[in-house]
Amino acid sequence: MPALTASQVLTKTVDVRPGEFILIHGAGGVTGGMLVAVASELGAQVIATASPGNAGRVQSYGATAVVDYHADNWRQDVRRIAGEGGVRIAVNAVGGAAPSLMALVANGGKLTTITSDGPATERGVGVVNFYVSPDGEALDRLAVDFVDRRLTLPIAAVHRLSEAGAALQMAVAGKARGAVVIDPTQ
Repeated sequence: MPALTASQVLTKTVDVRPGEFILIHGAGGVTGGMLVAVASELGAQVIATASPGNAGRVQSYGATAVVDYHADNWRQDVRRIAGEGGVRIAVNAVGGAAPSLMALVANGGKLTTITSDGPATERGVGVVNFYVSPDGEALDRLAVDFVDRRLTLPIAAVHRLSEAGAALQMAVAGKARGAVVIDPTQ
């Protein structure tokens, strides 16, 4: 689902142009990492925010630059990389953080958030609160692409099918340090 979310965000809500800078906030998470992978595959130069512990993995997904969001000056780092005008496209994968990204989006740009916390529009910046739609065929294509690119995900937990409720709670809580997997063969 994180890969499908990433693909739909980047192909249905924004027009990613090859070579342009795009900001992915929360790239160290599972969906954030998939956003980086899909954006880089589309030719974007991805500025990703992640902790230093996740920086190597995020770079392996194709990030051009990884900025430590714990640093006081991380927003200045984004502007230094993208240019003073900011990025045309920003995608937020951190709950409650979308409003803080508005200042980094260029006038007339677009901010998409997967966390339902989109701020009011200002300076012509379009804001989208994104919700994924089911699409099995697209999910199959993404799985093949990710295998071909040898992309991996950190796995936080593996649950039996009978534990699906607990797995869903863990995933929705957003505190898992990787993907939450349900293995129907267990």
